[in-house]
Formats: sequence, C-alpha cells, structure tokens
Amino acid sequence: ITATGDAQFSGEDSNGVHHYRICEGGTATFQCNRHYVYDPRLSLAGCWYGSPSDDGGFTQNLCPHPAKGHCPSTVGNCIGYIQSHCEGQSSCTITINNDNMGGDHCPGVYKYAAVAMRCYDRNPNAQPGYADVNVNPYLNLGIRVSPKVMFAGCVLVVLFVIVLVI
Repeated sequence: ITATGDAQFSGEDSNGVHHYRICEGGTATFQCNRHYVYDPRLSLAGCWYGSPSDDGGFTQNLCPHPAKGHCPSTVGNCIGYIQSHCEGQSSCTITINNDNMGGDHCPGVYKYAAVAMRCYDRNPNAQPGYADVNVNPYLNLGIRVSPKVMFAGCVLVVLFVIVLVI
C-alpha cells in the first residue's frame, strides 16, 4: 500500500496489514501498489479515533499539538466512514475530523485515527460457489476450486495423517 498526504506509517504485520496514524484535520490517500494478477483492492482491517496515552502514536508524539492529551480510543464512525470511502476501491482519500469520525468524544483534546489497511486481489473470473486459492499471498495463481473438491482434499490430508500416525 502506498499512503500519501498526512498518513504516518507505523508498521506492517505478518498478514500484510499496514498500520497508519493520521492526525486530526489530516487527509490521506491510500492506493494498492503490489503487483497482482487481477485487480488489487483496498480493505479496512480496523480503525479507532482518539489519543490514548498508552498508544505508540501518543508516546512518540506523532501528532504534536498544544491541545494534546489523553482521550480513550473509540471506533465511533471510523469504520463506517473509511469503509464507505475505501472498501473495495483501488485507491481512496479520507479526511480525519470529529464529524467524519462520529463526533467529538473528548472536547478540547487533539486526536488522531489509527487505520489498518490491506490489499487483496479481486478475481473478475471468480464464480459463485468457488474459492480463489492463493498459494502465495504475493502471487495469485487464480486457481478455482469447488467446495466439494476442497472438502475431498481435506479428507485426504486427514486420512494421510492418520496413516502416518498408525
């Protein structure tokens, strides 16, 4: 994911989820930039709004401001707002403010949003009732497998393990 504007990258976890902090009043644009076989799309993995004193963004002073203070994090409208702008899009732009985040739950305290985003590969050839199997998260081979075949494969693996144990 490429993030521009006021998004501050704070890490990537083992599932490929990118974590950002965006200060109140800031605007950020997110875009999938990995090379996918089909059509990369954004997906929100989580978010909250506030300035909790136990968060790294607070302790590292990522959003310096005279009105900095402790404000417990809340989901508020964070999920609804960001999903409505970003979910399933190849890129999106969001603005972090009290109105978009569902109100000011700590009047007079400067806040920020913690946003976790990931990209996925939307397969335009996927058929209902079939799963797109990604052997490697960075390489979508576009293998379509019916639920019956997936179940049969699982049964075979279990039987193989039982035979090895016996």
